[in-house]
Amino acid sequence: MAGYVETMTFEQLGDRLASLGRRISFRQPLQVIRQLIASKEKENFTGSHGPDGEPWKPLKASSRRRKRDKRGRAAGGTPQPLRDSGALMASVTGKGAGHVETLTDVRLEYGTNLAYAGYQQDGTPTIPARPFIGIGDPLAQQIEQIITEHAARAVVEGL
Repeated sequence: MAGYVETMTFEQLGDRLASLGRRISFRQPLQVIRQLIASKEKENFTGSHGPDGEPWKPLKASSRRRKRDKRGRAAGGTPQPLRDSGALMASVTGKGAGHVETLTDVRLEYGTNLAYAGYQQDGTPTIPARPFIGIGDPLAQQIEQIITEHAARAVVEGL
């Protein structure tokens, strides 16, 4: 499994508005939405929970032991799931290697191409799913409001 990427597209809405004589770009609201998503993804990592607020399963005792030295002291990393090196969070929120982001007038694609990301997001027989990318209900409502207001303004003002 290679990485994990989500796609948000407004092509159908753009086409419908074009059929009404209004060709509009969703680039500006999609930039705002991407910032909101990145902020929520960071909260997911910091709070050890998924986009829906569901807490991630804690690390197994064997994983916690691996993070200790011979004297039982923390040897590095963190006991929080998905936070050991910070690479996954950095790649998802846009500040690290492996970051994936494409933005057009009607489409936003975001995520990470780190090889292990999909295993963490969806889980495996031995790794519990710890979703870190996604859109929970409060964020979905914000996105709906942003897009609705932009489309209405574009139709009225001819943006």
